Amino acid sequence: MDRGLEILDEMVAVLDECGAVLLMLSDEAALNLDELGEVVDVARGEAINAFGAASLLNKHAELSESWTGDLSRPRAIYARHSKAVRNGAARVKPAVPTVRFPMAEEAIEHVLDAHQQSGETSVERPTCSAFAKSKGRRCTKLAAWMGPNEFLPHCYGHLDEDERRQYDERRDRRAEQERLHRAEVVARLYEEGRMVAAEWAERRRQRHDS
Repeated sequence: MDRGLEILDEMVAVLDECGAVLLMLSDEAALNLDELGEVVDVARGEAINAFGAASLLNKHAELSESWTGDLSRPRAIYARHSKAVRNGAARVKPAVPTVRFPMAEEAIEHVLDAHQQSGETSVERPTCSAFAKSKGRRCTKLAAWMGPNEFLPHCYGHLDEDERRQYDERRDRRAEQERLHRAEVVARLYEEGRMVAAEWAERRRQRHDS
């Protein structure tokens, strides 16, 4: 990896650290730091884009002619490479920087997706068994989903009182599970933020002592 890529990779890691610290810093500083968090998120995204664009240059990816004589911005590098590919050049995949900590929403989404995939249905979902009087035929809507390979006999619109109670209880349990998964992820990210803050404090102490 060349020096420019190494520095951009480290920049992404530093911005990851900033994002981790911000989660716990609101409590420490007694401040709403949402806007600062948004700025850090944007900066992290731009650093990731810059790393990918620099990797294309490092891999000597073919680019179309520049529109100006100035240095190209990262997005322009992507656009120029895409144009070159459309004109017959070989596509080069940009590299991905090292991620020290995922952003909070990314981490939560990953955990919820993993939990959802573990509960996916592997059998064909049946149709509602109710008779649709208004149409004079059996209802064609899908049966209400209760869990992996588990369905109620009817669609949501045809649930009887007992089935609706079962459905609502299952929905509430799933919502509680998601809340607990979110809380676990946030607690872990808070702990990572405290760890980074401790590293920063120690680095600051050493700098002032030297």
